[in-house]
Amino acid sequence: MPYSMLKGFLERGELKNFQRMEKEGACAQGMIAPGPDATTPPAHAALLCGCGHQGHGIYSFDEPVIETGIIHPWKKRHGFDANRLKAEPLWVSFLKAGKKATLLHFPLSTPIDVFTSKAKFGADFSDRLTVIESFSQRLTPEIVRKNVDSEGTFSLKLSDSSKIPLPLTAPKSAEPAVFKNKQGGLWRMRFAPDQAGEPDLYFLSPFSRVLSNRQDLADQYLDEVGPFAASAAAYSYNKDKLGNRIYRSGSGKAEQRLAQSLDLLGQHFYSAIEFVLEKVKPEVGFYYFNGIDLCLHLWMAYLDPSSPAYSKKIFDSLWPVVKKMFEWTDRILGLLMERSGPEDLLVVVSDHGMAPIEAIFYPNQVLADAGYLVWDYKKKEPDLTQSRAVYQGSNSGYIVLNLKSRGGIAADEDADELAAKVASAFEPQRGTVLDKIELTAEHPEIPPLGEIHLVPKYKITLQEEVEGKVLEKNFYAGQHHYWAESEAMKAVLCFKGPGVPAGCRLGVRNHLEVAKTIALLAGIKPPEKAGFGPIKF
Repeated sequence: MPYSMLKGFLERGELKNFQRMEKEGACAQGMIAPGPDATTPPAHAALLCGCGHQGHGIYSFDEPVIETGIIHPWKKRHGFDANRLKAEPLWVSFLKAGKKATLLHFPLSTPIDVFTSKAKFGADFSDRLTVIESFSQRLTPEIVRKNVDSEGTFSLKLSDSSKIPLPLTAPKSAEPAVFKNKQGGLWRMRFAPDQAGEPDLYFLSPFSRVLSNRQDLADQYLDEVGPFAASAAAYSYNKDKLGNRIYRSGSGKAEQRLAQSLDLLGQHFYSAIEFVLEKVKPEVGFYYFNGIDLCLHLWMAYLDPSSPAYSKKIFDSLWPVVKKMFEWTDRILGLLMERSGPEDLLVVVSDHGMAPIEAIFYPNQVLADAGYLVWDYKKKEPDLTQSRAVYQGSNSGYIVLNLKSRGGIAADEDADELAAKVASAFEPQRGTVLDKIELTAEHPEIPPLGEIHLVPKYKITLQEEVEGKVLEKNFYAGQHHYWAESEAMKAVLCFKGPGVPAGCRLGVRNHLEVAKTIALLAGIKPPEKAGFGPIKF
């Protein structure tokens, strides 16, 4: 959630629960994530551990695989793996203080055994930790197919190679399909067609398991809340599977269909939090909602009046959907405020804002043109038997040398010279496409995920493909990797509860101050590596 957008709602007198939060609590006028990467995993780690990437060990959303200290030039790993946390997160601090804590669909909460049987942070917290998580438990992608009015069924194959039967006919309204033997399920929806006489669209959300260290609770969750609904139909929408998008000569019906699925998303998270409050009754709860993030990744550039993509027609089609996600966030906040007592501390925080994107830069095309990379067009990846350097497709800016010690072809003893030469190949883009071209050996503040780190100019993103062009203009979306100090990227931070003065304005804050501030207000010892803060009210 960008602070600038929330500020606009508040100035218009909207979002009554955020209005109350601002009046009765203390709110920052934006919050800046520590660089160089502001994607969800490192931003959350900074917030909850109170230290930078050198301390917490989480670098990006995707990053090169590092095995036995060796960077792999092409393999990727997600940044959400709690095994890689090198610093105690705030929920562990609460657990160490004897508090019962619940993490609901919260980043960096899995594998659960990191906090239980593995005792990575000094103890097995099974007796007072409850985790419910489904983001990591997806077994199918979203699916859109033509509806068939028939009493028959079809088989859906899951990533574990098993199959589940589903009706050929989509339900008239959103309906869950729960499979207790698979510990999960999906949602089925029907969308009206564009033209009379065409079949209805049949949408299937991803099949997701409900993972928990309390199986009885997972079963109860499926019964009372239903299957996980995290992505709505956002990925299908972005592939025009819900119909042409409004900015691709669409009628607006694709946005209406997406809005239906996002409404289900909002209701699901609201019901999930209500379930935890009523059934688990935690002393400390960590809750996450991604509805605004999904919309802004798709549309941030189209909502920006300064963007070439902006038009009133497009804005009027997209903004009501975005507004509804802010309203769901406000409803969730209202639920938590309603269930909180005068002695409870309530903190609302977003891990990042969202910057508009207007162009794509292709680093691997530069490497190919300079003779450092050979692209396998059939496999859509670099040929590592012929490439000396690659842009690791994590969109976080790292160029990795394909050294012999990494199974590649470049001599390790020539690594420094090669890195300098590869960096120089990007010099023509400096100032127009690239803001920075940095040798990581010379910049200890940059994670050691490659030899070169590229930072694009504002509103330009990076992609790994080689398609004959270095820069693709007129690509519009939203992203939150870089530019942490820009207005669009500033995040939200609000406190309400004991020790928090009403109506206090905190100025612009930093992610690294949050963990110690919460610990101080809660009367517990802060995370061990939390070296910043607390915020003074």
